[in-house]
Amino acid sequence: MIVGFLAGHRYCMVSTMEHGNQHWIPRGYTSAWCDPDPGKQNPRRVYRYGKDGRYIDYRTPKRIFSDVPELYTKWLPDGGRDLSTEHALQRLEDAYVRVRDRLLTKRQPLTDEARADLFLFISALRARSPSMRDHHAENDAAVLRVAESVKASMQQMTPEQRRNLPRPLPSSGSGIPLEEFRRLAARPFGETLLNQIGIEARLLGRMHLSILVVPPGGESLISSDNPVSWWDPSDPPPSRRPLGLGRDNIEVTLPISPTMCVIATHEPGEDYIDIGVDAVDELNMRTLYRCREVFISERRTLGVVWHPPSPG
Repeated sequence: MIVGFLAGHRYCMVSTMEHGNQHWIPRGYTSAWCDPDPGKQNPRRVYRYGKDGRYIDYRTPKRIFSDVPELYTKWLPDGGRDLSTEHALQRLEDAYVRVRDRLLTKRQPLTDEARADLFLFISALRARSPSMRDHHAENDAAVLRVAESVKASMQQMTPEQRRNLPRPLPSSGSGIPLEEFRRLAARPFGETLLNQIGIEARLLGRMHLSILVVPPGGESLISSDNPVSWWDPSDPPPSRRPLGLGRDNIEVTLPISPTMCVIATHEPGEDYIDIGVDAVDELNMRTLYRCREVFISERRTLGVVWHPPSPG
């Protein structure tokens, strides 16, 4: 199901991700944090805070999480645009919004298809985040440095020294010719984003998914510029052990509105789980810890002073 969904990336529609200003977190997701006060609906806005809890401003969902132009565009040799990645991500967003609005907000039973759509959306938000983009860019830069060093060394060799080199010769270190690897590394996400999403979604698909529901009238959930959290409550930060989906106690969370949060674990559970105020605070602290620079809220004032845990 997951592979088939992504394979349909040529799906055509009017995208909410404008080609020159593509969002890494889509508006269909952030719009859930618009101020619910009917007197403040024009324009609909979310409130932005710095990671230290400092209030920044309010903005419409269109104007947040979209500071990288042509983020998913593939440029063709003739200068044209290949928007297949953008269209695939739009399909994931559309499916997520349908599941959220038609099932989750009404606490309807979760179908296998709905779970797959949610896992794909969670994987996409993580894979396309600035933190993940920077991670891949750093790895690609390291590979390029080594490959360029090898190339420079070979150019200084004599013909006899080159003939004595072992075969086959390394290229970029990944089996890709150096020039081709340099071209791919120049793009924010290379050309592997959809593959990354599909692989991680299949791993998440082995886990159980539940929806945590906030009690009415209490604190609300926040979201951020890096909203997917991987967390092991038995080994929380500042632990230096690498996190992985194979950990027995791993919990993957994504707030989906001020009143609901998706959680994936290896423990079976109910489709919907009502939580208390302490759990809301815990989820918000996880979101804040994974936050890069900005978090968002439906409220202009927050009832909690945020103190992110030290990374050690």
